[in-house]
Amino acid sequence: MLEQKTLEEFAMVARRGAENAGETLSRWLHRPVSIEVSSVDLIRLDLIPDQADDLGATTVTLASRVNGELPGNVVVQLSLADAASLVGALGGKLSLNDGAIGDMERSMLQETANILFSSLMNSLAHHLGLNAVPYAPAVMVDIGTAAWDMLLLEAAEEADEAVVVTARLVCPGCGPTVRLVFLPAPHALDVIRQELGDDR
Repeated sequence: MLEQKTLEEFAMVARRGAENAGETLSRWLHRPVSIEVSSVDLIRLDLIPDQADDLGATTVTLASRVNGELPGNVVVQLSLADAASLVGALGGKLSLNDGAIGDMERSMLQETANILFSSLMNSLAHHLGLNAVPYAPAVMVDIGTAAWDMLLLEAAEEADEAVVVTARLVCPGCGPTVRLVFLPAPHALDVIRQELGDDR
């Protein structure tokens, strides 16, 4: 369990990473972009994700493995509407009818996820004086929480908690809420606890 002061410091690091991600996205899109982190929480795996109002809804999950001294997985799940909003802001188009993702739109989502994941993990690793290297993100289109369930089942073999960063990506014509989940390996969670000042 992480103490509140540790989560507050993690939130500070996450906001720094979000600021860097916003600057990178702004340069890529040639328009102002900001990422506002509203909360950072440690949540039991069985409570992730929140139960959706419509469990049969199509979702888009972006996931990447992290190697280095902070191993684990980083994941973002978007509703199809939020994914379409994000792709639209990037100049593409994603169908709300069947959730089909073209090669260009998939590349847009992967690059956005890569910027988000790299910025967060680089900020955390730099703060701790360690290294963390996210792999190229995968894009999964699924029904309800199926993609999450697969990742959480794998994570549950090693840990029972995850660090959840809730943020909102703000740019002209786009404002989806993003729940970025870091599923740390037990070693990584121990490192975060020790290095961010948690005595337990």
